[in-house]
Amino acid sequence: MADNRQAHRETPVLGAHGRPGGNAMARFSPREKAKNAKGTFKKLLKFYVKEAKLLFLVSGLLLIAAAAGVFAPYLIGRSVDAMTGDAGVSFPLVYKSGAALLTIYLTVWILNTAQGLIMNRVSQRIVRTLRRSLFDKMQKLPLMFH
Repeated sequence: MADNRQAHRETPVLGAHGRPGGNAMARFSPREKAKNAKGTFKKLLKFYVKEAKLLFLVSGLLLIAAAAGVFAPYLIGRSVDAMTGDAGVSFPLVYKSGAALLTIYLTVWILNTAQGLIMNRVSQRIVRTLRRSLFDKMQKLPLMFH
């Protein structure tokens, strides 16, 4: 039993600058595959399904922020066109475009901040639930298992 445990405790391979890792190509070597990857994926998916509403909200915020971010270059082009027209600089159009750009960039910033906060909360809840589930599972195991 002790020999088996000793075999699993190998000294980590040190790579450049004394960091663990060793050969860079070792990362791509074949690994041990899960016995039931589909079942494991289904179990993990259950944790995400509980947070589905917030994940869909984040997806919606992402789409709105992306659409607003795509619209910004169009407004910049309109501002440049207003400054280089034959009639001279059209200041009212430049001011309107500038205000619209400011609004768009502030909206994108607010949406990205909201996404980050929501995803932070969701990921912490999922990890907490996963840890709690694992702890409960370990509590049910007999003492001889440990």
